Amino acid sequence: MFRLLAPAGSPIAATDIARALALRLQPGSGTDTATRLIAERTSAGHCFLLDSGRTALMVSLKALSKLAGPVRDEVIMPAYTCYTVAAAVARCGLKIRLADIDPSTMDYCHERLESANFGRVLAIVGNDLFGIMSDWRRLRCLARQRGIYLVDDAAQSMGASHREKPSGCLGDIGFFSLGRGKNLTAYTGGVLLTDEDGIAGEVRREIMQLPQAGILSEMALIAKVAAVSLLLRPRLFWLPARMPLLKLGETVFDPEFDAARMTNFQTALLGTVYRHLDRLNDARRENARMLAEKIAPLNRYDIPGYERTDCPAYLRLPVLARDRENRDRLVTALKAAGISASTMYPSTIRRIPGIEKHLASACDSFNGAQQVVDRLLTLPTHAYVSDSDIDRMVSILAGTS
Repeated sequence: MFRLLAPAGSPIAATDIARALALRLQPGSGTDTATRLIAERTSAGHCFLLDSGRTALMVSLKALSKLAGPVRDEVIMPAYTCYTVAAAVARCGLKIRLADIDPSTMDYCHERLESANFGRVLAIVGNDLFGIMSDWRRLRCLARQRGIYLVDDAAQSMGASHREKPSGCLGDIGFFSLGRGKNLTAYTGGVLLTDEDGIAGEVRREIMQLPQAGILSEMALIAKVAAVSLLLRPRLFWLPARMPLLKLGETVFDPEFDAARMTNFQTALLGTVYRHLDRLNDARRENARMLAEKIAPLNRYDIPGYERTDCPAYLRLPVLARDRENRDRLVTALKAAGISASTMYPSTIRRIPGIEKHLASACDSFNGAQQVVDRLLTLPTHAYVSDSDIDRMVSILAGTS
């Protein structure tokens, strides 16, 4: 009754919060530490810190739009992804051109993508949903052939790589998210990366126009980080999960979102927790591997992106059930057993209420994306998942039909 496993999350130790607070009192050192560590790992030429991943995408697109001019005003993005990606495009005054995905990979359906209308396209957003790496070689070739920018949405894949090149650096510009359920968290936050000096110059000018949070906002953020650190634990997560006002897991399309620079405390915290990234991702990879190895032989479910010899560090393990009815029964049974499984985004991007005015095309045929909406549930893989949790999840998937 009083043990509930969170659907996703990244533990923050009290000692890390204390170190971040101490570092916060040394002006500039938090930013210096965070950007240095990220640059060392990714070899990115330029690194910028913002208040969220969606702000990082917004700034990226505004910078690219300035460089390309007004003729290029469309952004290609997956028909199934986080609503905040669409919100960032809309916030820039750009049009969204949707492309369908392949449920087996969570990547674009490349054959359909390559036949899209690129006449006014500024950029294509590639995203590594759940930590499954997209076919970046194919995306880069397409972007070069069409003369458009490639944006690496690495919000869910910090620490991963594709052919030895780190996630976040696989396009002309890329970004990470530090939201509550991501690979690392500072409660909120975004990291923007690019190797292109011209792009970096425009990014810098865009960021200079953004506000810096005041001391009261920063103090409130510190309190939220401390609360997340405590309440993410399975013995306590039931408490926030029963508070509807917190809107945990809620997906919102808000093209009027606030945008700002990262607070000094967040930069200090990022510099402190970044050293845990490999350990946390290793835990996700091992938990996902154990789950997948036991679920795959059931022959009832598909696990997108899973390869026995190269298991991704899944942020959450995606499982495709037979149909929506079967999926919903599983989610209910898992919750009753103390497991917060998620159905993720409630619709395709095309079906978001009010999205029409932001679309470049009225096309509404996205069968792959709709399959994912109807069949997907995700299982926790984070560091608080125990062996008994894994056995319980597998038992429910084996017994519920």
